[in-house]
Amino acid sequence: RNLVPLYNDSFPSSTTRNIHLLSTDMKKKHNKQILRGISSSPFEEAEVLLRPADFPSDWDQNNFRHPTDHIATNAPIEPHFVMNGTRHSRHRKTLFRISFKVAEGKYVPFSFVVDTGAPEKLYFGQESKMILENCKRLGDDGFIHLNGDKHKSEAFLTAQAHEPANIIGLKMAEEYALSYTENGPSFLELDVEY
Repeated sequence: RNLVPLYNDSFPSSTTRNIHLLSTDMKKKHNKQILRGISSSPFEEAEVLLRPADFPSDWDQNNFRHPTDHIATNAPIEPHFVMNGTRHSRHRKTLFRISFKVAEGKYVPFSFVVDTGAPEKLYFGQESKMILENCKRLGDDGFIHLNGDKHKSEAFLTAQAHEPANIIGLKMAEEYALSYTENGPSFLELDVEY
């Protein structure tokens, strides 16, 4: 897939000073820009865009998330998949919900679109990125700490066309062995530690 550059004027002026271009040749295979440690790889305009109907009707469809996302709780939610659409729908989305520990005894749930067309592991929308930065789960190096800090994963900024969604991409789906069966989707290799 050809990636298109995301220019500085796409962000508020207060953040443009934090954008560093890693590659000066925009025709190279891995064009990336860093926004406070999160790389951005926007998709071509021909990419299928996320839309409110991709999310269940009882969710916040305008913000592409569950109503309890981004609200701190005393206990984590049980990680689980949500399939939006029926088995015979023309258009179905696989969504995944999980909590991140943000402080001792405090957890914040996040929802992700599982998108094997997204080439990297994890993408976060602006609001999710700010929450994770504020609680130090997302470091200045652009890595998010997973599984009780046993694992680090590079975190990318969600493409503007998919904002404000969080996305699990192909590399994470492969790493955690995403599987679909008659019982629904599962991550066969996901060992959750908050």
